[in-house]
Amino acid sequence: MYDGEQGERMWVNDGGSPDDSTFYFTDTKKGAIFTYQFEASMGSISSQEAFINFTQQPPEKYGPSSPDGLAIDTNGDLWVAMFNGNAVVHIDGKTKEQKGKIEIPTSKQVAYPRFVPGGLLITTGKLIHMDPECEKGHSPHAGDVFFVKSEDIRGVEGREIYYSKI
Repeated sequence: MYDGEQGERMWVNDGGSPDDSTFYFTDTKKGAIFTYQFEASMGSISSQEAFINFTQQPPEKYGPSSPDGLAIDTNGDLWVAMFNGNAVVHIDGKTKEQKGKIEIPTSKQVAYPRFVPGGLLITTGKLIHMDPECEKGHSPHAGDVFFVKSEDIRGVEGREIYYSKI
């Protein structure tokens, strides 16, 4: 978490592009993914631009949800956990078009995808104040970690980022 220059709270879920030129940042509260120029040798970011603002997309495209965590694959595509969307969406890193969707049979709190050898791990939450259905027992797998097997897709390794003023 980083409190920006204007004191706005931003939730940090990071992803660096395969060529180390771009850093992707999800802001769940604003419903958007931003890009920054990334200087790998310094671990610094600059020049914020909107990549996708989900609040400005037709509801049928992504549903009533916001981006939460994300992972980047070696092709430069984004795998975005959709909070309140029960899914991880696969987004083309160049065209911004949705290439696929992994439905998660659980709580609305799909939080963070992470590439591991052999596939993709997807974490979910079980916070009752964010999803009252958890308390009613309607989301029995809330809080679970899911594994999606795929030998064909590999993730970009993590990057060390130094946060100052975004």
